[in-house]
This record gives sequence, C-alpha cells and structure tokens, in this order.
Amino acid sequence: MIKFLKRLLFSLIIFILLVEFISFFLNKFDNTEIFKTRIFTEKTNDGRMFTLKKNFNHNQSEIYEGEKKNWQIYTSEERIRVGTSKKINTKNDIFLFLGDSVPFGWGVDYENSLPFYFQKLNQNLNVINGAIPSYSLNQAVERFFIEFKDYKNLKYVYLQIYDPAPIYALLGDKWETEHNWVTLHKYIFRENKIIDLSIPLYGQLYFQKFLKKKIYRIKIKKLKQIKTSQKSEFKYLKHIDDNINRIYNYLNERGVKLILTPIIVPNKSFENLDNQNKKSIILLNKTFENFAINNEGVEFFKISDKLIFDSKNFIDKCCHLSEKGASLMAKELNKLIKLIIN
Repeated sequence: MIKFLKRLLFSLIIFILLVEFISFFLNKFDNTEIFKTRIFTEKTNDGRMFTLKKNFNHNQSEIYEGEKKNWQIYTSEERIRVGTSKKINTKNDIFLFLGDSVPFGWGVDYENSLPFYFQKLNQNLNVINGAIPSYSLNQAVERFFIEFKDYKNLKYVYLQIYDPAPIYALLGDKWETEHNWVTLHKYIFRENKIIDLSIPLYGQLYFQKFLKKKIYRIKIKKLKQIKTSQKSEFKYLKHIDDNINRIYNYLNERGVKLILTPIIVPNKSFENLDNQNKKSIILLNKTFENFAINNEGVEFFKISDKLIFDSKNFIDKCCHLSEKGASLMAKELNKLIKLIIN
C-alpha cells in the first residue's frame, strides 16, 4: 500500500511538472494581455495601477476609417507626455491636464493635441499633460496625489474622464467601484469562480495563467449588458462625487482652480448608443456640472455644439479629438480661463 501511494505521488508530481512545462511554452506564444497596459506605460503597486514610462519614445499606429495612421508619443523624465523638444517650463503658473486618452491626445502628435494648442494661447502658463489613455476617474485622482500634488505654482487642474461611465453601463447592477478598463478581468474571473492560487517561492502556476487567458478571451467576447438599478446608480454617483471631492478638498485649500469637463461624444455616435450607455454619460456629466455649481473654486467647461456636432472634429466615432477639434476646444477653454481671470 505504501509503495502504491509513493508511486501515485511520484506520478502525480511528474504529471504536474509536465503540465507546467507545456503551459510555460503555451504562455510564451499566447499574447493575450489580461492586465491592459500599453508599450509606453508600466505597472505600479498603487491605485494608479499603471503610469507612463520615463523618457520613452514610441511610434504608435492605429487604423481609422480603413486608413493606417501613425503618430509619435514622447514622455519626459517626469512621466508626462511632451513634444519633440521635451522642454518643460517650471517657473510659470501651472495648468495641469488630468484624465484619459482625450486630453492625452490619442491619435495625434503632441503638436496637434489640446494641451499643445492651449499652451500656444497661454504662453504665460506652464501647461502639463498629465493624462494617460485608459485611465478611470479614480486612477486620474490617484495619479494627481502621487505624482502632481506637490508641484509648485499649480493654479489650474483640468479633469476630463470617460470611465466609469462605459464600465458601469456594461456591468450595471454588478458594477463595483473597483471596476474599470484595467480590472474588468476581475469581474470575469469572479463570475466564473476562477481563484488565484499561488505556491510559496514559486508563484502562480503556469497552467493557471494559461487557463485564465483562455477564459478571458472567450468570456470578454460574450459579456452581455446587465441592467442598472437605483442601488447601483446611487453607488455610481457616489463614486464620482467622492473622487471629485477628494481632489477638490486638496485644491481648494491651496487656492487652485478645478475645471471639470464633460465626456465628449460626437452627436451621431451618442445617438447610436443604447439608453443605458446614454444615461451613464449624462449622469457623469450632470454630476460634474452640479459639483461646479455647488462649490466655489470649481468651473464646469461647457462644450459648444459646434464641436460635438461636427464629425471633422474627431478622428473616430468615440471621442478622440482631431487636430481641428483640439484647436477649437483649446480656444473655447481659453475663453473660460479669461473669464475666470477677469
């Protein structure tokens, strides 16, 4: 009996090692990225989850309307997007852009982005692009406190974000505040009862890593929209309000103006959205606007109809500004700043 158990144990160990060996190579050839970072970003062990790499140059390409488009991404020592000169003026008052791919300038060179055009109109300001593609509201706020809160001469903080709206619209009543573009896999694994197992001194099994990738690939394509409820809507609105309050309280104590900017979706694209997605956007934008109305030191940047109704102002059907759109928005923002000053 003892010999049998020994043989069984030995066979089991050999089988596990064999499976691990095969899984190791399968993972090498499986490029599925569960944690969605980009080539110009790197993971962090904090609420940001990821941030920009230092001094990184990258030629990015995407397909728009069947045509391949290339643009450059340059980052500085301070992990912010900059132009080809990479020069940063630290003497003037600082205007900080926070948010996701829209203020970042996704799809265009830095010289055709909103921060660049706004800088051209305000040579007396030091404009810093602190936005990162795929960031959610709480990630943008976390990045501010970790990377920007100690900046001297900070006078304005511009905040524009899309997530949590689309993730809330997708997950509905099962949406949690931890869910965003990056952590969507946690929802998928929890719903499919996938438990993380880690062996001391070894870590996670390669077989488990391969299995998770396979499940993720299959389930992400089959995700169906879940209806929202009054309870989930309350949680959603509270999450937005809590994050704005967090950054506002810090800025207000220091006399820094907060500018809240709504989600911009081209009119035709908005009309094609389902009602739940429309509502999630409207609720986020309305929360931003109400916060500005009810708090001193906060401005709501109302986007003009001539921007959102003209498709030429966008490079895609989502929300990313074209050269024309970025220039127009910079002029509108400049009008707001002049009103604040006066």
